[in-house]
Amino acid sequence: MRVKLFAATIAAGVGAFGWGQSAEAAVIGYTLDINNPVFNTANLVNNVPDFRLTNTSDTASITAFSLTIGNNDFHFDFIRSESVFNDTGEALGFTLNNPDYTNDHVGDGLIDYVFSGFDPGDAFQFEADVDPHAGDVVQDYRQILFPDALLTVTFSDGNSLSQNLAPDDIGLDGYRFAQRFDTHPVSELSEPATLTLLAGGLLALLRLRRRHG
Repeated sequence: MRVKLFAATIAAGVGAFGWGQSAEAAVIGYTLDINNPVFNTANLVNNVPDFRLTNTSDTASITAFSLTIGNNDFHFDFIRSESVFNDTGEALGFTLNNPDYTNDHVGDGLIDYVFSGFDPGDAFQFEADVDPHAGDVVQDYRQILFPDALLTVTFSDGNSLSQNLAPDDIGLDGYRFAQRFDTHPVSELSEPATLTLLAGGLLALLRLRRRHG
């Protein structure tokens, strides 16, 4: 009987100590810069904004990005100047799911990219022509995208983050939209608590040995 009790007590103490170890956080995140920094200064306030998407996650890759105007009177007429701004690991690949943007004044209200190798620290950039349905009219993109446009970023862990493009001040030249989210928050026993449990187990063991010694 003493052997079984001894084993159970030690197991409880070691288990409690193991539970107190902090789990590794898994943070997903991104930043989306619009004309910040400016890729094409001629397009600073007209209808061809520049976009740069950066992966700020701990380990997850970005697998998809979408941007919806949210205003049925406007569309993206063409997408151009697509390039990898920063690539730290596996080669960053991208596919535009609606590639029929030919500057013909008949576009789509959605930009929809799929990525491969979009690792933490990597960045991708492009330009998008935003026009009213009536034709190619130079109009401030901020009046079209803010505040109704919705961006969504999807990650390799299956999670996604979304937000509306609603800056506090639309009088600025450049904008940065960002989100970060911890997908595994730590809610476990602290180290002092686990040490207390371990000490309690050892004390119980000593009392048991004295009683049966």
